[in-house]
Amino acid sequence: MDINVVKTAEFFMTQNRQSQQNSGKVQSKSGQKQEAGKQISGGKQANAGKTKGKQGTVTVGKRRFIFTDSSDIGKMLSSGKMEVDGVSIELSEEARQALEDAREKLIADRAAESERYVAEFNSYVAKQQSEAYEDMAEDMAKALETARRIANGDIVPAKDEQKLLEYDADLYKMAKNAAMLHEMEERRKQKSLYKDEEEREYTDPEEETTPMQKFGVEVEISAGEEPAVENVSEIEINTLGQGSL
Repeated sequence: MDINVVKTAEFFMTQNRQSQQNSGKVQSKSGQKQEAGKQISGGKQANAGKTKGKQGTVTVGKRRFIFTDSSDIGKMLSSGKMEVDGVSIELSEEARQALEDAREKLIADRAAESERYVAEFNSYVAKQQSEAYEDMAEDMAKALETARRIANGDIVPAKDEQKLLEYDADLYKMAKNAAMLHEMEERRKQKSLYKDEEEREYTDPEEETTPMQKFGVEVEISAGEEPAVENVSEIEINTLGQGSL
């Protein structure tokens, strides 16, 4: 065989082996890159999982919540946490103490306001009862005086007779029977005991009483990856439930 042919064949065989080795190295590097890519991707998922399991992130700006029920605050103090948008916020010792102080003040202020309301309500009821007793006593006095006049044979206005009849029909009949004994006597004409005045109107004591002032505890929450209670204060509110949890 020609020596040149042999050298050519050996050359191509050598080139083929080098090509295969280079191809294997490229595949190996590619596989390493893919594997590395998987590891990086898996690391991100793990980190995301850790983040999700953390305290959480409140993305909105500072949030304010109004609690109008002291029992809700009591539940937070018992658990040591506050839930906001599915995020569990740990209460610091300072926040717990502030909530406890605000809760006690809320209970005390509500009790005082309740006493004030009841006292004012009862004062209006007592006033109306007193006025009602005065009216009853006045009506009785006028009815008895009208009956006496009729029984003496006096001439009384028809309005007064009607008032007596409405007040006590039996008393009216007795007075008219007694008047028959004075038919032959001179009869005096009497003026009416009832003036043209409107009857007293009574309003609902609840409408007269100043409405109860409502109180609540405002809790301010900071935003960010580690939200926390920034401020706690008792406030006066006009509408229950507005902005409350």
